[in-house]
Amino acid sequence: MLHPFKNLMLTYFQNRSTKWYLTAIMLLGLIARIARAVVDKDIKQDAVLYMDMARVWSVQGADASTSLHSMIPPLWPWILGVGHSIGIEPEVSGQVLGILLGVSVIGSVFVICKTIFKQKTYALVGALLAAIHPYLIRLSTEMLRDTVYIPLVTLALALAMSAAINHKWWKWGLFGFVCALAVMTRREGGEILVFLSCWSLIELIQKRAVFIDALKRVFVAHFMAYGVLLAVALPVQIEMAKTHTTWRIVPWGIEMNLRQLLSISEDELFKKVQEK
Repeated sequence: MLHPFKNLMLTYFQNRSTKWYLTAIMLLGLIARIARAVVDKDIKQDAVLYMDMARVWSVQGADASTSLHSMIPPLWPWILGVGHSIGIEPEVSGQVLGILLGVSVIGSVFVICKTIFKQKTYALVGALLAAIHPYLIRLSTEMLRDTVYIPLVTLALALAMSAAINHKWWKWGLFGFVCALAVMTRREGGEILVFLSCWSLIELIQKRAVFIDALKRVFVAHFMAYGVLLAVALPVQIEMAKTHTTWRIVPWGIEMNLRQLLSISEDELFKKVQEK
């Protein structure tokens, strides 16, 4: 009679200890990143450009900011610019956000490892490696676009795995939202959608006995992911088209190849891009 109660208590304390371990690991990662920010005061040349764009954005607007560099996606300069507009210097807001995003990678890695290995011990080991990895620690304090992009990629992968296993359609919507942020951070952000394509192929092959049900799940996943991505990123692209930026959801290099296939010459398209 005591076995169910005993198992329940054992599960409770195991789950509680896992949460404590994960909290301690994330705290360790936070301390490591703060220490790196205190010790290393060097600012990368690209980070200087983003901070300059942020200052100009907050004072003169997006058009003047993008005139400094037309190929930079808008999210990171805009975030730093919002901070500057309320009196927070980009150096401060950039490092604070970078450190917090760096710590979030630890949680995403924990979810990814737990999904793959099905054991919390391996998930905690993965989280520990993410907490103390020198590259991830350094990246969190450098105020580069990858400071935002890498956390977005790991979060997207964690959401994709969770959505695929639990068949939660709303998680595919969150996945699409994260993809939109990634696209607005780096031009390669659309590559995250490969996660969705790989899962769709595996789902259709593995569930071919119930192909129609699998096809419905794949359709809903694509509808949610692409729908939310376009709902978030397309208005930004329309608004940013009024500025000097050449950024768009589909990078102009890919668009150039597509246009070329549709009999529009590369030189003609390149001239249009240069005219902007």
